[in-house]
Amino acid sequence: MSEKFPSQMQDKFTVRFPDGMRDVIAEMAKNDGRSINSEIIALLELAIRVCRDFGPDDGPVVQQFRERLSALDKKSDDIEKTVTLSHKEMEKMLDRFSDNLLGMINEKYELIPKNKKPT
Repeated sequence: MSEKFPSQMQDKFTVRFPDGMRDVIAEMAKNDGRSINSEIIALLELAIRVCRDFGPDDGPVVQQFRERLSALDKKSDDIEKTVTLSHKEMEKMLDRFSDNLLGMINEKYELIPKNKKPT
């Protein structure tokens, strides 16, 4: 009687793939340096871990996602405040520049008549 290999002792399950899925998995397996069977097992393990982690709304992945989203919201608010402040500062600087430029033009070309002293 011939001895069975450990892989021959494992559970087997026949899977019917939708059109094109086997090719996608075969390409993934090739890129990862695995057999198609090993790639399917790796994908199933990953899917099981993700499903377990996501679980309820207070699962670790959902919580981490919420924390990252909250951090991004804060960064976005900070950037908006900075842009708003910069915009206000630019307006003030432009007003000062315009006033100074008008003053310099007026001095040089006397566009606005100076008050003459009565004689």
